[in-house]
Amino acid sequence: MNDEQSNQYSPENYLTLIQGLLQAEYEDNIEQLNTLLAEKHHLLNPQFAQFLKVVAAEIIEAHPEVTETIVALVENISIRVSDFPLGNPRYIQNIAIAGYEFVLGYRQEESELGAQTNNNLGTAYSDLAAIENTEENLKAAIACYQLALKVRQQQTLPQGWATTNNNLGNAYSDLAAIENTEENLKAAIACYQLALKVYQQQTLPQGWATTNNNLGTAYSDLAAIENTEENLKAAIACYRQALIVYQPKTLPLNCVITGRNFGDLGFKIGNWEWGVEGYESAMKAVENSRSRAQTDQQRQEILAAAIGVYANAIQCYINLGNYQQALLTAERSRCRQLADLFASKDLYPNAEVPPELVAEYNSLKQRMNQLEQKPPANTPENPSKTGQLSPETLVEIEQLETERKQLWQKIRSHDPVLAGQIEVDVIQLAEIQELIQDDVTAIVSFYSTNDRTFAFVLRRSDLTPLTPLPCEGMGEQSDSPRLTGEGSGERSNSPRLTGEGSGERSNSPRLTGEGSG
Repeated sequence: MNDEQSNQYSPENYLTLIQGLLQAEYEDNIEQLNTLLAEKHHLLNPQFAQFLKVVAAEIIEAHPEVTETIVALVENISIRVSDFPLGNPRYIQNIAIAGYEFVLGYRQEESELGAQTNNNLGTAYSDLAAIENTEENLKAAIACYQLALKVRQQQTLPQGWATTNNNLGNAYSDLAAIENTEENLKAAIACYQLALKVYQQQTLPQGWATTNNNLGTAYSDLAAIENTEENLKAAIACYRQALIVYQPKTLPLNCVITGRNFGDLGFKIGNWEWGVEGYESAMKAVENSRSRAQTDQQRQEILAAAIGVYANAIQCYINLGNYQQALLTAERSRCRQLADLFASKDLYPNAEVPPELVAEYNSLKQRMNQLEQKPPANTPENPSKTGQLSPETLVEIEQLETERKQLWQKIRSHDPVLAGQIEVDVIQLAEIQELIQDDVTAIVSFYSTNDRTFAFVLRRSDLTPLTPLPCEGMGEQSDSPRLTGEGSGERSNSPRLTGEGSGERSNSPRLTGEGSG
């Protein structure tokens, strides 16, 4: 949609949507707010940004006593829009920027809330930098974070200080791809190290893991410039630290990101042991998260993230001479893709399984997803709302995972085919060999990696059962190992994680009069 097309909608369209969003945010009715955004996402354009500011300013002018509430609602709506997956990404981030700038017009920059908004504005500029005007927007983000850090001090607002330092490190790291690479990478590393003074494994484990992931990526990039061995070892140490917290069962999506970063680093430099170590964590996490996906879209997102992980892991095992594990990894990949096809197409709707078992299984998955996305309570002990999952929540996720596995076993006892649609057991080598009837029969399995296709030949009686046969010219060709997905550019642009709570919401003061929202 261009700006001319956005003018086809009447002012009443925008006013109705904005009033509905303000009301839903005021009532903390997130379901209604998301429904409005989904139904009216075609209105999320430059005109929306202008109308949002006009409507909010008019309410404040007519009722100055509710200024603080309206400003908080505008900030929160800006965050909701920024996080919304539909619509034009450029328009989405510009709406968020316009909202935050409106909010800053009513807040003192040297106040705690002003620092919060500057942090949010920096995050919006960082997100916009991935879409357009990269250098300009990254520098704007850095300026916002630096303003926030004038207020957010380690002694007085330690978690906010750590969050903004992590975000500032991300901006410097992204800017390093454009200019002053060494200088900006060292600035990023310094920011991450500052954040880790507050983010400790025992007290703020997710922030600690997030920042270690990002620090590992910065060290990895710096290794291409200086002190290669030292910086590579530092990068691997950071990724290993992050994976202590990012476990496949409790935080699978974060585990995928860090495991993939770790594996990609090993793959890029030809350290196949490091590649296997990282990719194994990522694959376990992928398999956990895909089995809990609620929609086809979620399954497809997870599948897209998994493709490069499995292919690169197979290549690592082949280069290590571990052909058995290479074949089993190929089969793991096929099993998971088959599970996605089953789940998406509902290929076996007449299963003889008590429907309450399937309903309970899906309910457990949904509960686990909700817990992973659950924001913390805004308490005096946690004033910055940093997005950390409490130890109690992590324990509950682990307990639900155990229950989920037990339910799956029950479903499997009723109907293995339906169980396979939900979650596939990975086939083992012995099971494959049992399919071979005699010593003159072999199973040939083909799998294409980035630069070749391998034929795995498996016989019943072989002590070393697999022999890879590279079929040159059949796979995707490249002069050097390529990293699939994110990280395949000129430098290792590994996925970074934003600071927990980087979209920090305001607590909207309650209004006393009726109809004053």
